[in-house]
Amino acid sequence: MINNYEIKKINNEEILFLFLDNNTEFANMHPEKKKTINNEINTYIKNNKINFNGKKIILMAGSFMLGMCLLTTPPHKNKDIDYNYTTNLITLNETIVDEKTETKEEENKVEIKEEETVKENENISSKPTTPATIKPTPKPPVSTTKPSKPATSVPTKPTPPSENITESKPDTKPQVPNVVTGKMITIKRSNGTILNIELEEYLIGVVAAEMPASFNNEALKAGAIAARTYALKAIQDGKTLTDTTSTQVYKDNNQLKALWGNSFNAYYNKVKNAVESTKGLVMYYNNSLINAFYHSTSNGYTEDSTAVFGSFPYLQSVESPVDKNVSSYLRTTTFTYENISNKLGIPITSLSNINIVRNNSNRISSITIDTNTYDGVKFRTILGLRSTDFDITLNENNIVITTRGFGHGVGMSQYGANEYAKQGWSYSQILKHYYTGISIKKY
Repeated sequence: MINNYEIKKINNEEILFLFLDNNTEFANMHPEKKKTINNEINTYIKNNKINFNGKKIILMAGSFMLGMCLLTTPPHKNKDIDYNYTTNLITLNETIVDEKTETKEEENKVEIKEEETVKENENISSKPTTPATIKPTPKPPVSTTKPSKPATSVPTKPTPPSENITESKPDTKPQVPNVVTGKMITIKRSNGTILNIELEEYLIGVVAAEMPASFNNEALKAGAIAARTYALKAIQDGKTLTDTTSTQVYKDNNQLKALWGNSFNAYYNKVKNAVESTKGLVMYYNNSLINAFYHSTSNGYTEDSTAVFGSFPYLQSVESPVDKNVSSYLRTTTFTYENISNKLGIPITSLSNINIVRNNSNRISSITIDTNTYDGVKFRTILGLRSTDFDITLNENNIVITTRGFGHGVGMSQYGANEYAKQGWSYSQILKHYYTGISIKKY
């Protein structure tokens, strides 16, 4: 009957929202069956050990309030709960809040254009071809250090890894918190609310927010396993999951309806199938959950984690030439000299000397402008560039920066995964390509 809950503070009053699943029969909501409803509520609160200090409980179905119960006494924390209800259920379809007002700010940030829904996940996914050329005017091109992996050596069709998925649990199982093994996790939302939700249901909202629903099914399955692995690893490490790029982006059904419009039902079921068909599957390295970082689009190679997050043996640079086929691969941004000087805090003109040093994945490891040197990742962050693989051209009136790829480049490329899926790769082949030496097992 009840599948999740949320505690909100409205006008300094703590209110418990209980969300009904889609199989609830509304006939059971009749006031004469109040006792049955009370028992359902009591059982759910006991089983989930809900600590609630208010006197009002709201029954919800999606964004609609089905009814409200008032308590004569506050609940008893962590003990058997005996609630006495003083009001019956109220009229169906009476909304508790103006949903448009509550989510307007977030909805305004949603881009409907399909390919732009894959944003880089900067903490889990903040995610080459020809070496960049810098053409200052009137000076000759600045010198660069060439990468040891020339773009011409990239094969057009890498051989997919072998399948071999182990369904059994690993010999040495990581310590997974009880809240996860109980299938309920906690999300701190950007609007300040705390959401308690089933893991697999949460993953639907993550995959839908992190990848276009138009992607190939095998790519969505790979995304679901990566998101599941990331979430369990984050909880195991004591991190708080959010709904932003500080961990993984999560969108609820109202946000997804605003994003997908009339395609909501088809896209939702497609993403849900990708999550359910991989239920429980996660990635291990040496019987430990991995940090399943991912990004939008590579520059032809993924990045070694050492350049961004530290050293992880399963996050090595691998070839991903298929990324060059997607529309998110190449972007050009123009800055005025005044604008870029203000951002960097140094004077830059068309006569400035620029020197860049690249690493083996053809990304910029350092950039020197006159006498000022910047780490490539820091430079990218300051200017808000899409990746650390970029060319700079100094013109008379402005600076043009052309980036290749989107994101930090570590781990799985989402658009690359989709391209490989279109070539017939399975989700396990995709994951084993991007995450070196991992195994896929049920937790």
